[in-house]
Amino acid sequence: LSSAKRTGALFLYQGRAQGTIYLSEGRAVDAALAEAGAERRGEEAFYALASWSDGRFDFEAGRAAPRRAIERELPCLLMEAAKRRDEESDAAEKIPLGAAPSFTSGLPAGEPRLYRGEAELDTLEWSVLSLIDGERRVGDIAAACGRSAREVQRILSALLAARMITFAAKAKE
Repeated sequence: LSSAKRTGALFLYQGRAQGTIYLSEGRAVDAALAEAGAERRGEEAFYALASWSDGRFDFEAGRAAPRRAIERELPCLLMEAAKRRDEESDAAEKIPLGAAPSFTSGLPAGEPRLYRGEAELDTLEWSVLSLIDGERRVGDIAAACGRSAREVQRILSALLAARMITFAAKAKE
């Protein structure tokens, strides 16, 4: 579709989730994903759709994107999607779904703060961080913020590396 410089909508389906990647002359210009009662748009939706390993698809030629939300070139989008997939795979090995993250000393539960202003968190990272209470498990956090467990594991892995959170000794799967 890209090399043929096609314009239209690529509809993707996986279980109950469905997404759309809009192309204009072979270039991804928008994406939307609806899953688990939450909707994502733009690059975040594209990355999530690119992580799917199975599903089905349909292409509707000529269908215009409702908006232009993606500016990056397709090779950059695909490289970022591959990087995220690798990070999610690594994080899934390190952080079991049954693990319950908590704040490291100096960060009281329920009151997340940045260490000396050194960390910059995006909206999704703040969303995950706000759900950490030492009791909720990774799977519960994923369900609460409407994201996949692997995506939440990737974010928790980054927060762990930044020493903002910790995990109890051994968690149940």
